[in-house]
Amino acid sequence: MKQTSSASWNAILSGLAMHGLAEKALELFSRMTGGGFKLDDITFVGVLSACNHAGRAVLFDEAEALINMEMKPDGAIWGSLLGTCTVHKRVELVDTLLEKAGFVTDTSEVLQDMVEDWKEEALSHHSEKLAIAFGLISTKPGTTIRIVKNLRVCGNCHSATKLISKIFNKEIIARDRNRFHHFKDGFCSCKDYW
Repeated sequence: MKQTSSASWNAILSGLAMHGLAEKALELFSRMTGGGFKLDDITFVGVLSACNHAGRAVLFDEAEALINMEMKPDGAIWGSLLGTCTVHKRVELVDTLLEKAGFVTDTSEVLQDMVEDWKEEALSHHSEKLAIAFGLISTKPGTTIRIVKNLRVCGNCHSATKLISKIFNKEIIARDRNRFHHFKDGFCSCKDYW
């Protein structure tokens, strides 16, 4: 190619990733960063995809380093990294990544007498979180996720939904027992008073 653009480099990077050539993809990524090319979300998803297709858990440090680069990670980047953690059974990294994104589990509303880890586990099965997860994997980008439930949204689910709306750039509308919550860009229409 006489002239190359970021789109050309991204296409090659993604092609290498799809064919499981992680080392070559990472070499190309290094050339891109050294060559002054504009890195975008497609670039980062390509590198994360290369790490995922290679099946090499040792590349998690490289993948995690992408999150800390100059570009703000978006839903595609977070989703790719979280998906890689799931595929390679590195679930413990999911908690670390969520903490880096700003999520803190609030177990104060779990009233059963149990170990703290069990309280966190109990919160992970709430219906609105499951509905949001299904909505994220089954809807197109830009689609609003709508949830209806007959109980009040707990504080932990409310905080998680705010963060999810920000990370995945999704509007989420949740109807609970008392009101409609409109989550967008990390904020809720109730202004955290419900």
